[in-house]
Amino acid sequence: MLLVCVGLFCVVQECQALSCVDEMIIAGEDQYDDWGCVVDVTSDGRAWVVWTGHDTLDYDEEVYYTIYDSDGWSQPGRVHPDNDVDDRVPQISVGSDGVPWVIWRGLTDVGYGILATHWTGTAWSPAEVVRGSVDRWATYDLLARGQGDVWVAAEAGVAGSSYSDVLIHHRDGLEWGAPWQVGLPDRGDSGPDFGLDPQGSPWVVWESRDYDAHMSSILCSAWSDTGWTAPSVVNADSGIIGGAQIVFDGTTPLVVWIGNGHIGTGADLEYSVLGSGSWTPSGLASQPDGRDDYDLSPVCESAPSGDIRLCWWAGNSYLYFSPDIVVSQWNGDGWGVEQEISLDVVHKADTYPDMALTPDGGAWFAWTCYHEVAPPYDEDIRGTFCSEMTPVSFGALEAAPSDGGSDVAVTWYAGDEARDGPFHVWRAVGTPGSPQGGMEPEASSERVTPTPITGPPYEWVDRDVRSATSYLYWVEWDRAQGRVFLGPASVSLPGAAGAVLARLLCALPNPSAGDFRIAYEQGVEGVIGIEIYDVSGRKIDSVPGPRRPPGRYDGVGDSIRWDGRDAGGNAVASGVYLVELTLNGAPVSGQRARITVLN
Repeated sequence: MLLVCVGLFCVVQECQALSCVDEMIIAGEDQYDDWGCVVDVTSDGRAWVVWTGHDTLDYDEEVYYTIYDSDGWSQPGRVHPDNDVDDRVPQISVGSDGVPWVIWRGLTDVGYGILATHWTGTAWSPAEVVRGSVDRWATYDLLARGQGDVWVAAEAGVAGSSYSDVLIHHRDGLEWGAPWQVGLPDRGDSGPDFGLDPQGSPWVVWESRDYDAHMSSILCSAWSDTGWTAPSVVNADSGIIGGAQIVFDGTTPLVVWIGNGHIGTGADLEYSVLGSGSWTPSGLASQPDGRDDYDLSPVCESAPSGDIRLCWWAGNSYLYFSPDIVVSQWNGDGWGVEQEISLDVVHKADTYPDMALTPDGGAWFAWTCYHEVAPPYDEDIRGTFCSEMTPVSFGALEAAPSDGGSDVAVTWYAGDEARDGPFHVWRAVGTPGSPQGGMEPEASSERVTPTPITGPPYEWVDRDVRSATSYLYWVEWDRAQGRVFLGPASVSLPGAAGAVLARLLCALPNPSAGDFRIAYEQGVEGVIGIEIYDVSGRKIDSVPGPRRPPGRYDGVGDSIRWDGRDAGGNAVASGVYLVELTLNGAPVSGQRARITVLN
């Protein structure tokens, strides 16, 4: 069953709608590359971003940081004292005590190794040596549990082996101990990632390469109070590329990695869960792509609320500026609809994201961006903050005239945990064809329900309305974890003559091989347009029309044409799509139709 919302498309089983602020330039408004960013959030709600940047005085690389609070991003600073050697590739982790820890590759007494520091409240502590020597491009991960209890997993060489292994170092609150070697012999191990189970014990996953067989596996090990368990094989499908991530869905381990075993070309994200003592066969965590498309650099995180989200960058091998940052949510049985969160403009490539989830369900994202618009052509650090996804059991808000246009009926969907509400309806006076506003009620809005609605039917009839007036409606779900708003839905009531703002008449031909004419009529002067969505709610294309006076536009020359292509000019796949009428850029309530593309 598909539920269609005004401004938000919902499938009952999975409803995806991240509300994100405008993309921010976090760092890098200079002529040098900034890259390798990571982000985490402290208990006070501040976001910390750390990255590799250029020292314009010593012409070397340094590790920089900035903090976001109510005043915006702080002036960038270094996590270590100034020097004339390269410091690069940081990782950040915030412990249960709210203290951020950072590790990076820097100079030690015996070469380039892994250094660590933590925030003291006013400054970064003196660097501690975690490991004396690692390769220039070695991979590593950091896990801070609180009170100085810190774990580091690193790809490193071991005596007597020609290949790298995963070595795990532990700081017991005072000092770093000798490492554990967790990989398998005679294999190349890399890309470790930590996860914490509900009891607070660390787990680690990584890619293990059998060079003789030219095959890779995803391995997993868990801490058992005195040591690490023997590695278990999460997956050994052909075509594994790496990038393993581990989180917990309750008590169940969930692992994501880069692979292409399902299609044999390109690169997709796959996943497996540990159930009944064994790992399930791999499933797709990202939508299957074409032979030249790829999904890379996955980051999977879980929030205290139990939400699990996955982000990555997706692009095409032959389109340099195609990569964008994409996010999806785990629904307990699989992954939901993909949503692009980076700004998709020409000559811009967004890659290597990181993500941190907040306790209230929000998410911070940071990534490396190359935007070739004017010299200097360098990489910057971009990011955004997205508020909580609309709950899967709460959606499909609509507002429509009733009783001949003298009332407004506001309806919505609620199920599962939202079934008993309580709900309230908010209203504001709008302007015909004006933008619909944000997810929360405007300052001028008022709550119009005198008592909460606590069960079906999920409907409120507003009888205190005026003819020839436009309204915006929101529904508030006052749930135990905090309020959630759905909306707005817009409606415009006819005047004495019964005029309408705009009405979608038909789409011809339907089905079509990809050339549709959208006929409509409008009751007020303005710019009519259409927006095309797939059935998951992802916007495919927008087609603006000319400004026109009131009238009926259903001829070959004056209807709106859609050529069956997406915003990038690519022919869409065969299937059912939704076309929605807009007036001056805002959706017109109830004016939608289904069309079928036959390619």
